Amino acid sequence: TTTSATTTTTQNKLSNDTPSSSTSTVVERLNLESQFHRWRVLQNILEEEDEKISPSDINEILYIVFKSFLDHPRSLTLEDGVTSNKSPILDEKQCEILRNDLLKVNDVSGVGSIYAIPVRVPGDDYNDELIVKNNLLLEMFQPDPVEHEEAFKSCWDLVVEMYGRESTKIAQRDATSSWQARSSIVRLLIHFDFLTEGI
Repeated sequence: TTTSATTTTTQNKLSNDTPSSSTSTVVERLNLESQFHRWRVLQNILEEEDEKISPSDINEILYIVFKSFLDHPRSLTLEDGVTSNKSPILDEKQCEILRNDLLKVNDVSGVGSIYAIPVRVPGDDYNDELIVKNNLLLEMFQPDPVEHEEAFKSCWDLVVEMYGRESTKIAQRDATSSWQARSSIVRLLIHFDFLTEGI
């Protein structure tokens, strides 16, 4: 089928190699050194403002954020050795998923990405086999609603603030594939310090 062919093509172009200098490019292009602009990026992801942030940029940001946590594991405490670090800490299973399944580098462009948002090519949508698989894997990185209730709630609170309470209720009720993927990505980026610390 077209979808299967698209998935195969995408997989063939991707590898686990280290990307080229893509980090500075997306940071400069979207002005991600500014917390205000990072806030706007998250809003645009929720609102599907593809003319303001492309799907490929979203996938690239995901890659950079998770690659940072994989390459530079966060400690349990801050520099004072006493204050608890609220940043998420990856367990070994999560690290394996990142290394083996999620973190990919395009062999042609050298750009790293986590293929979670369709990039608008024929046959490429939220039902694409690879898109579905990657979004299911990404759910394993969300804060647990019981064990990490505060972090779970904080992420949703910020989504509501960005998208609007009524709009969020309607989106949750309709539960489109697009909303489920995009709201999940925004909550993940919030949880993994994109908004507060940047990339």
